[in-house]
Amino acid sequence: MKKILAIVLALTMLLALAACKPSDANPSTQPTDQPTNPSTDPSEPNNGLAKGTKWNAVDEFRTEEDENSVWVYSFYDPSDSSFNPMGEYNDHDGSGIAGWYPWEGSWVGVGTNQDCAGYLEQNCEGKDGMTAVLGFKAPVDGKYVVTGAVFNPWNQTTDLYTVAKADGTVVTTEDISQLVEVNGYITPTDVELKAGEIVYFYCFSTEGGSWVSAYSNITVHYEPTDASVYEKPEVVIPEPEPEFVPSVEGAKYSAYGDFSQETADGIWVYASTTDGKTYTLAASFDTPDWNSDGNADAAQWYTAGGTGIGKNYDVENWLEANVSNSPENGGEMTALGFKAPAAGTYKLTVFTKNFWGQNSDHVVVSLNGEDVTTIEFAEGVTEKTVEVTLAAGEIVYIHGTSNGDWVSTYLAVFVTEG
Repeated sequence: MKKILAIVLALTMLLALAACKPSDANPSTQPTDQPTNPSTDPSEPNNGLAKGTKWNAVDEFRTEEDENSVWVYSFYDPSDSSFNPMGEYNDHDGSGIAGWYPWEGSWVGVGTNQDCAGYLEQNCEGKDGMTAVLGFKAPVDGKYVVTGAVFNPWNQTTDLYTVAKADGTVVTTEDISQLVEVNGYITPTDVELKAGEIVYFYCFSTEGGSWVSAYSNITVHYEPTDASVYEKPEVVIPEPEPEFVPSVEGAKYSAYGDFSQETADGIWVYASTTDGKTYTLAASFDTPDWNSDGNADAAQWYTAGGTGIGKNYDVENWLEANVSNSPENGGEMTALGFKAPAAGTYKLTVFTKNFWGQNSDHVVVSLNGEDVTTIEFAEGVTEKTVEVTLAAGEIVYIHGTSNGDWVSTYLAVFVTEG
């Protein structure tokens, strides 16, 4: 009896095993709902977000409130060391500068500047002052990598460009003080963030309490799957192009080379006008020390109203001829004159350059109260040659113009006898 029972049990086990073994001849009997192992698929969502997702602050810059955006625009208040939401977006009447600001009338913003496309501008009003801050708010828990390009195109007195958490924990920094001709790159840096936690990007001012406009193009990656994210590009600072020095071969007179500190009424005349018809000689000469460091910053002739013409040592090889917007002195235009040493025909080659991008569009060459020609006053160097016939002692004048603001007109004038 026991032997028969054992045989029956053995047969039962064999049948059970056969039932559990899938048939190789019929793949359709295999389960179809087995889960995929996330480790074999790097794009598989984690916490509802795909690994390798990235965000760029420039491409995703917004002009309206959006609670779903990861980008946060804030300002740092030095009075209580707090980060506070910006109050409004403002395009400043289409000025080319637009962004998010603490309140109406403020220029401490996070936004765009048409003069530096491809970056966000972040302003700081001065040392220990209010600062515009870009923030990234983590959408989910996880590891993020922050990187990007930073730039200091106006050569301002900047501190470190800093990436930090709200509690002050510094993620990484980049010294942008010398990054005038080229991008700097934020070293790709890992940071663990909880959902809703913010990492901030900002730059303070240092020396002298001066205004700073730092520029950034920030990218944040979520649990990257591409190793190139961690590569820091090499920064190569190119050799600066040689400075353009105005010159004219064979010229007999040079306004800059012949500049006189002795008289305003020589071959070159230093004068002013308010109407382009009547000219008045400069009243006095001075070598001002504007920054009080004990060294002269300029050598200029001044009108009675205080508008100057002469050398500004910040800009070699050019004379500065200022145009005032002050109603007290009638909006004086300082003028450089060439006085003919003898009757004859003279060729004047006039170079102009708008170094500071001021609000003016042309320079005037005037003889006997009439305009001989006008010359474009642009950021790049403009050159024009005019021929005039003068009696002995007759003066042809060159002066800048203004569209309502103070203008520092830069001139280099060469004269060749015809």
